[in-house]
Amino acid sequence: MVSKPPAPLPQPPVPQRVRPLLPEARDTVESARRMLRYGRPVPGTVAAAYLRSRELEHAGDQPALPLPPRCLYRPSAKEPKGSDTYHPALMAAVTDLSGTVMAVGRTWLAPDGRAKAAVRDRRRTLGNQLGHGVRFPGTVPDLMVAGERVETVLSVQGVLPAVPHVAALSGAHLAALILPPGLRHLYIARDDDPAGRRGAATLRRRAETAGILVSDLDPRADDFNTDLCHLGPRDLALHLALQLNPNDAVASLQFEEAMAA
Repeated sequence: MVSKPPAPLPQPPVPQRVRPLLPEARDTVESARRMLRYGRPVPGTVAAAYLRSRELEHAGDQPALPLPPRCLYRPSAKEPKGSDTYHPALMAAVTDLSGTVMAVGRTWLAPDGRAKAAVRDRRRTLGNQLGHGVRFPGTVPDLMVAGERVETVLSVQGVLPAVPHVAALSGAHLAALILPPGLRHLYIARDDDPAGRRGAATLRRRAETAGILVSDLDPRADDFNTDLCHLGPRDLALHLALQLNPNDAVASLQFEEAMAA
């Protein structure tokens, strides 16, 4: 009787690839700075068309608003699984008080620039945003206007160009905005929604505790960009004039330019 050869021994299981429990932390601030380095001026681009659709043509030469050739949109975990896509985007440099870039805000746009892109999260921020903002400088050293979205702040800045403006990009970040030393009077251009009112109220308390005079600027509609689009610069200037300190209105509000628009 011929004996059968022994059955081969089972092969040991292939060990699974060892992965760390947590991914290595990425330097998101440096990533934001790299992203901004790829930006180019807005005039003649899709971003210029978007600003024009929001009655913000005056903002086209702002250095805080570069445009990337194309901007990656990666679906979040809350979205249905899908492929990465690229869209034009308006970027906004978020800086600290010294002008150092700390984050970048992105607003994805439709191909023609007349609206935002058809994606779930049309606005995202990369980097360290807390306490910082998108800054539009002015020549008046002791006044400042603070608001939420870039479009809201630029709408007011168009008729108050001598006053420094800062956009915090959300109501929560408006509440945490770091205020510059030497600030005498803070105007808060608040959005008329619960988040905007909460953020403005918290910022007001912090500023008043620091001895800064605070005044709210209230839009007629839901925000100042809606006001600008519906009223035009002339009536927006008149609406703001009633809420500004009379001396600030006379010295800084551009009545003549607004009336000619």
